[in-house]
Amino acid sequence: MHHTRRTDRIARAQLLLDELDLAGARAELAAVGDARDHALLLCAVRALIDAHDPQLDPATTLAQLRAELDTFHDGWATAHLNEAMVGVAQARLHLLSGQAALAVQAVGTAERAPGAIGSGRAAAALRQLGDDERAYAMTTRFLSEGASWPRMRIDALAVHAILLRRRGEDGAAAEAFGEALELAAEHRLLVALAVLPADDLRELTALLPRRHPHAHLALAVAEAPIALTPGPEGPRLSTRESTVLGVLTEGHTVAETAARLMVSANTVKTQLRMLYRKLGVHDRRELLVAARRRGLV
Repeated sequence: MHHTRRTDRIARAQLLLDELDLAGARAELAAVGDARDHALLLCAVRALIDAHDPQLDPATTLAQLRAELDTFHDGWATAHLNEAMVGVAQARLHLLSGQAALAVQAVGTAERAPGAIGSGRAAAALRQLGDDERAYAMTTRFLSEGASWPRMRIDALAVHAILLRRRGEDGAAAEAFGEALELAAEHRLLVALAVLPADDLRELTALLPRRHPHAHLALAVAEAPIALTPGPEGPRLSTRESTVLGVLTEGHTVAETAARLMVSANTVKTQLRMLYRKLGVHDRRELLVAARRRGLV
């Protein structure tokens, strides 16, 4: 196959993945055939497709990706775009395997260089680790620099929106998520919304104005098996959540906890909602039982 036709097919595979058409993307890659001059690019795009395929075991896929990368010479990472795509794929596979700390490492350059690919993915991994404050700082910094790459901006906006929601800033959350949806619609980048779990996508969609023109896109991703479903990993609490939990276990009310920690009652309530969500409980009694059972207090 001619060089140009091969690159066109690889590009189409990426576009089909963007539109959530995994089968079409795989068909395009299969049609490329033996392309030694594009081997690393093929590996990177295939890794992204595999990382979004709910039919594949993420741990097995990750092992296969590592084995394939080992076949390239040591300087493969100098191809920065390929390295970035592989990093995003590895981060997602780590998240699906319940290895959030490794996911952060996979896109570690995002924090050192906010304009780099994967900042939203790194923030998503930090969320799973329970480090919402660091994730919020990362997305805030990235977005404030006015990054122009739509794919990266959608990632960051989506994660930023759910972080704003957790902070009780629903208006700002709706605005950020609305911008993410507009970009996803304009550039046909539905796959970028899959940086969030389905429940988060539904929660943010509920904040949008009625008859929002792009709300259906978020719901489509939420209903698709491609939506992120983090693997099982024990709940990790942020420093503030652990502090609030410790005071509450002493029998203090929300108002007393707020006074003791010198924060507002709304801040304590926000942390309490996060604790309920992370531990899968619905009231204070269940929270204390679950926290003791898991050794968190």
